[in-house]
Amino acid sequence: MASDSKDGQIITEVLERIGYEVARGSSTRDGLKAMLGVARVMRKKGKIGAITMDGPKGPRHEVKSGILAIAQKTGASIIPMRACPSNPIV
Repeated sequence: MASDSKDGQIITEVLERIGYEVARGSSTRDGLKAMLGVARVMRKKGKIGAITMDGPKGPRHEVKSGILAIAQKTGASIIPMRACPSNPIV
């Protein structure tokens, strides 16, 4: 799931080039459309969904309801993950 913003377009293009299917939306515009898109892809195509759980507007580290709704709709498990690159490019 990626934002409908210009930044979201950049990450969408990168993800699609490496084979991911991306649902677009934001917490202020088309959030329900994106959430249903992710649920549809997970349920009908058997794919894994990946979402940042705290959303773009924060608060940081606080789970938003969308990820819970997707898990309920698809029967999927929520598996928390964290990535910490040892040599990040800034």
